[in-house]
Amino acid sequence: MIQGITQKMLIQQLRELEEDGIIIRKIYNQVPPKVEYSATIEKYKKRSSFI
Repeated sequence: MIQGITQKMLIQQLRELEEDGIIIRKIYNQVPPKVEYSATIEKYKKRSSFI
């Protein structure tokens, strides 16, 4: 877990990023539950042009 952030806040931020199309969430149907997040190509390219 990332220090300085609660699990609830992390989940909220990830969901907002997903809603904005910045990241994609992939859910695996397994036990224990597994979720992976990755950057979308379009949004990543736009953002990296400012760096």
